[in-house]
Amino acid sequence: MTTLGIPLVATVAIATWGATNFMKLQRLQATRDHALANLAAALHERQDLTLELVRFCASYLVPEKTLIEAVALSRSYAMQARTVLARTKTETDLCWALARLLLAAENHPELLSQPRYSELLTGLGESENQATQARNEYNRAVEELEDFLHGPSMRPLAHTLHMIAGQPFELDPKIAREAMMTMLTPRRATGAPEGAELAQPMLPKVASVAFNL
Repeated sequence: MTTLGIPLVATVAIATWGATNFMKLQRLQATRDHALANLAAALHERQDLTLELVRFCASYLVPEKTLIEAVALSRSYAMQARTVLARTKTETDLCWALARLLLAAENHPELLSQPRYSELLTGLGESENQATQARNEYNRAVEELEDFLHGPSMRPLAHTLHMIAGQPFELDPKIAREAMMTMLTPRRATGAPEGAELAQPMLPKVASVAFNL
């Protein structure tokens, strides 16, 4: 091989490496962005169902007005969240508020007997499953992109250009733990005598899915 041929081969190799990694980077970023869009859509559907549930429950849960207002407010904040970090906080708060409301509803048999209430709970449970699946797919896409950017071939470039994979979507662990402790606390049923045995609450599906129980 001639002296001129060596730099030419090196140039071709570098160009090939650059093109290959650039295409992979674009593919991983597109996968992450698509997964994030799916996650946002799933969360939006859950927020819509939450609003329907709050509106339906309002007339039955007059004594639980504070909880209803907390769910409505948490939903409003969740709807306004635009970054993954903001969604992490607001969706945790919404899961907690909604799960507490559903636990309180267990003490209102007139509400529990309504077919529409059961329909909304079923829809909400399905939307929780979809949101969980979308969250897992997004986090997996972020992890794959993170691994690629921190690989031996990309690490120097990623560091120089300050390239990041993105923020994973996880419910705030501190708030989630507090929520679980609150909801798993045995409580006395409405109207039960003072000395009655405390009943262990049945965890609603929304809490089971949201907090990975």
